[in-house]
Amino acid sequence: MANKCGTCLNLNLKEKSAYGDKYWCRERKNYFEVSDYACSYYNEDPNRVRNSSDCYITTIICNVLGYDDNCELLNTLRDFRDNYLKAHQEYCDLLLEYDITGPQISHCVFADENKYPLSLIISQAYLVPCANYIKNGNYEEAITIYKNMVHHLMQRYNITPVKIDKRTMTIDMDLLGKARTRHQRVNREMPIS
Repeated sequence: MANKCGTCLNLNLKEKSAYGDKYWCRERKNYFEVSDYACSYYNEDPNRVRNSSDCYITTIICNVLGYDDNCELLNTLRDFRDNYLKAHQEYCDLLLEYDITGPQISHCVFADENKYPLSLIISQAYLVPCANYIKNGNYEEAITIYKNMVHHLMQRYNITPVKIDKRTMTIDMDLLGKARTRHQRVNREMPIS
């Protein structure tokens, strides 16, 4: 498999072109798409080539895009989960679904040969807008965007929604929404614009 610009240290993911989804290459002094074939200056970024975690959001942001596990975006989403969703019983199903389907989606994203451009799209179309709604106190809009993202990913990977019979379960809201393992990450921040 040929190397792509998106896994090269020379591609600056923080310097996006104003004219499309292209990023600045420090070596070639031009903008390129992450899916472009790498040139002779290719310098693999080992932090962009990792295993998946159980959480597809962490897989997308940290394991594929290479941002820090404690970046502002992930901290905003985790804070929302821990301090808002868990505090409201009506979101129990949403958190349970995340725990059950999260590892499946994570595995599929990481195994996807187009994981890098897909992850850029997911972060820009869903995760960053979701975090911005959270920061502005528009929680229902954030939840709607999140649900649309889950629907999109489940359709893409042909994952069937799981029917949950809560009558046979004892549910501890504090333990929900953590279908992931945390790992040390490189010190890159994912900005919320």
